[in-house]
Amino acid sequence: MRGGVAGAGIPNRATADAHTSSPYADPVTPLPPRSGGPGQVPAGPSDDALLAALASHLGVALAPRTFTVRGDVRVSVDGTDGGADAPPRFLVVVNGGAGQLKSLQRNKVIADAFKLDWLRGVLAPGARAVLVVSEPYARLFASGAWLPVAVRERGIEVAVVDSAGHVRLLAV
Repeated sequence: MRGGVAGAGIPNRATADAHTSSPYADPVTPLPPRSGGPGQVPAGPSDDALLAALASHLGVALAPRTFTVRGDVRVSVDGTDGGADAPPRFLVVVNGGAGQLKSLQRNKVIADAFKLDWLRGVLAPGARAVLVVSEPYARLFASGAWLPVAVRERGIEVAVVDSAGHVRLLAV
């Protein structure tokens, strides 16, 4: 559909802000905090805590942001740096939780890696794409599996944050 969200009366960015030519000009749109819902991993360190640990590790301020690309495609990330007039240097998606992982969480990590790769390609080819995970997710990147090879070949970094807030970058 052209013109916005069907039935919601919401215009798309192309028609609402036709005077804005920069895809970086979207105002920072705060994302609601994630909460444990059906199919989510039990609570561990919050996604905000994981993002803060990575920001401290990298020495940059990271904040949630929604980008509009290709006129009307909205894509949100959990963390990015920079302002409205410059391409981001970091694109970050966070997956936190504790306990036994289910296929839903594994599939979300895969989808988030794909999103980071695509967004970097269309918006900020020089940006570092970082997938931040809590300890239970680290096993998804064990050697011998296809996922660590895929993220390595696509140039996506994987940062694991432990329960004490220490960050380690995986050599995937």
